[in-house]
Amino acid sequence: MRAQCNDAYWHGIFGGIYAPHLRTDPWRNLIRAEAIADRQTPGALVARVEFLDYDADGANELLFTSFDAQALLKPNDGGTIAALDFRPAAATLVNSILRRPEAYHTRLREAAGKSATGAVASIHEQTRVKAS
Repeated sequence: MRAQCNDAYWHGIFGGIYAPHLRTDPWRNLIRAEAIADRQTPGALVARVEFLDYDADGANELLFTSFDAQALLKPNDGGTIAALDFRPAAATLVNSILRRPEAYHTRLREAAGKSATGAVASIHEQTRVKAS
């Protein structure tokens, strides 16, 4: 339950997933939850490697898990270390994310070339460009 919060998993006006400080605490709680689950599962505390489609992107990843650490390696992405957790401190050592093009980026590019109409819109309807 402690890893459930709207802002850390969504993007938008107030930062969300693109703001690392908003991801830190839910991530910490997910690491703690996995450690608790491992302690309750017979044999789970033995170091292991799993080959699975961890992030459901259609390509298999390598998940290395031990008592002290967990690492997710993406062979199809050039061997990227997508996640690296130090479990005793419940700390993620990789807390970055690649920003990908999203549907609203087209609206931003279009708005950058237009002048304001003077109409008042809600914060969710406004289109603003931070930098051109």
